[in-house]
Amino acid sequence: MRARGRAPWVTAFPFTSMQGLAAMLASFRRLWPSKGFAAPLWLHQAPSIRPVMLPEVHVFIAMSLDGYIADVAGGLDWLVMLPAPDDEDHGYAAFYDRVDCLLIGANTFRSLLDYRDWPYDKPVTVLSASLSQRDVPPALRNRVTILDDTPEAALSQLAQGGAKRVYLDGGQLISSCLRDGLVQRMTLTRLPVLLGAGVPLFTDPGPQYMIHLDTRSWPHGFVQSIYQVIP
Repeated sequence: MRARGRAPWVTAFPFTSMQGLAAMLASFRRLWPSKGFAAPLWLHQAPSIRPVMLPEVHVFIAMSLDGYIADVAGGLDWLVMLPAPDDEDHGYAAFYDRVDCLLIGANTFRSLLDYRDWPYDKPVTVLSASLSQRDVPPALRNRVTILDDTPEAALSQLAQGGAKRVYLDGGQLISSCLRDGLVQRMTLTRLPVLLGAGVPLFTDPGPQYMIHLDTRSWPHGFVQSIYQVIP
């Protein structure tokens, strides 16, 4: 539907590419042929420009009842102190199998280095302006890439490498990607504990509206909700 009060070429041919500009000029020529309007030859010969489709971005994260994902020291020990059956992964394995790679923040990367065993067998990109590839332990350098760029640029690079679904982790990075409209789905698991202080999951993510897709709970007190982010 054409917007009221707009000339037809405004809605039909946005200035997003050289092709759009050439099409707009061609529209002028069709509307006023008597004016002898013609687009320059170089516009008709503009190279094909194909925008890179960004991969789907999914969040799968645990949080305390008061909204923290780490304690005041950035630690995650509280996650394993809560009673839960050893054979219950709360859907994590099924989620992990469906993603191609991970995009995480610098603080999350530092926390993971405290573990004896690296938890991922898929490519991991760390967004950081303070770290470099030299900060990656030698054993991980073929699996972990440090990138100093915007989230959108990082996702574009991952898409060029064939990624279709990206696992996003890290409180500040999640909030940043939400602000930029880059997140499609979030799986949030609330654990029955109040930390009182720590690293919050959300830090100024901007107003976000969600569609609630599902909620499930377990006898040991974990409650998991899945949301679709409305673009």
